[in-house]
Amino acid sequence: MKTHNVGIVGLGSIGLRMLEAFVLHDRFEVLKLWDPSDTARKNAHRRYPRLDFAASEPDFYATPGVDVVYLACPPATHYEHATKAIAAGKAIHCEKPLGVDLADSEKLVAEVEASGLPHSVNLLYGAARAALKLEHAFDTGEVGDCPWVDIHLHLPLWAERRYAEAPWLMRRAQGGFVREVTTHYLFLCRRLFGDLTLQSCNVAYPGDGQGAVTFADVLLTTANTRITLTGSTLGAGPDVVHVNFWGTNNAYRLRDLHHLDRHDGKAWLPAITHEHRPELDTYFGLLDNLARMLEGEDHRLPDFREAFATQQLVETILAG
Repeated sequence: MKTHNVGIVGLGSIGLRMLEAFVLHDRFEVLKLWDPSDTARKNAHRRYPRLDFAASEPDFYATPGVDVVYLACPPATHYEHATKAIAAGKAIHCEKPLGVDLADSEKLVAEVEASGLPHSVNLLYGAARAALKLEHAFDTGEVGDCPWVDIHLHLPLWAERRYAEAPWLMRRAQGGFVREVTTHYLFLCRRLFGDLTLQSCNVAYPGDGQGAVTFADVLLTTANTRITLTGSTLGAGPDVVHVNFWGTNNAYRLRDLHHLDRHDGKAWLPAITHEHRPELDTYFGLLDNLARMLEGEDHRLPDFREAFATQQLVETILAG
């Protein structure tokens, strides 16, 4: 079975999680790693002492034999690194969101399409088992019509943990839960229902003018579905990450990113099982499809243009 050599830019929290998946997946070999932070490189080296770390950024992009560059760096740097990967003739798998500057991202879409290089964005529901099962339930009519989707997020513990892992996430310029979490669900809704129309939006930020969004109340519509999003990082209590699809025949619930439940009329019951850790199964599904993309086969990963459409919606919401 053919394996593909991957180079990774960015060794923070998401970079390390995906690095584990690349190491464990039988279709990939990790050829080169790079992060501008000495601390991040040392932390990754302690976990993976046998992997090869680039001496510099130019050294990373000059590495021969890299088939695909995975960009796990902060989104404000995606344009810079993606254009370097294009110049080096490398396929690209980019972390979500595609970017935060719409003009830069629009240019990037044009540049990568003109290059002819394979490219994709690491949106979980491109290939997650939960998304496949949910799409099947819609396609077969098991859900029926779906008049309402309810996205409900309460993320104080997530914010505490993630802001400590990646301080840029706590800043309005490129962070916040709407970009980091809601992007996945808006992408999935676009896949299920088509284009989404933003009907109303109320967002709140800290008074310092620098902090990331703390509250969002959003209504979106399609021809037959109303999608409500309510989320906040404020308040005490547990994190809640629920997305309810209230169908006329059956109801489904995405829970904590990787789980899918179905209501049997009395209670929520698991609709899928996981072979490994739930998040690792999700990452393996993404990497299975990444291998197919690199081999020119049909795959489910979103390209830059599809991811850009979700980015446009997210940035419109954040602008209030």
